Amino acid sequence: MASSVEGPKSARRLQIDRLACSVCETCATACPPHALYVTRTETIEEILFDASLCDGCGGSPLCSESCPEKALSVIPVPSDSVPQGPVALIVGELADCQACGTVFVAEAKLQSLLEEDRTLPKSVQQLCPACRRERLLDSYVRITGKTS
Repeated sequence: MASSVEGPKSARRLQIDRLACSVCETCATACPPHALYVTRTETIEEILFDASLCDGCGGSPLCSESCPEKALSVIPVPSDSVPQGPVALIVGELADCQACGTVFVAEAKLQSLLEEDRTLPKSVQQLCPACRRERLLDSYVRITGKTS
């Protein structure tokens, strides 16, 4: 008799489209049991998955549903076929702020933003939040003459 992968002894495996994923962290933010999470070093960001924490969100996995690139799939598998402990789903290099050099976002996410038609100029999108605020405030003061 064939056993089903759905049931008390089932687990989940995540499949990621590395070409589509921008390492935006939306999946990790959406994951209620924190089976997906982000780690950073000075130059690298990783999204890790711990299958032992994944409950599949009751059949509607928030990680894959929230992914803006639709790069993530949740696949039920027998529990004995998943690795023990966290595994890296994707690793991305971090981009530097064009003004101060601080690393602030995954390079793939920055490139994804630069390819979109957005209201903010591309030069502003390449800045960390602190430099972006400063640049936009300077522009506001220059345009309006107001300082507060």
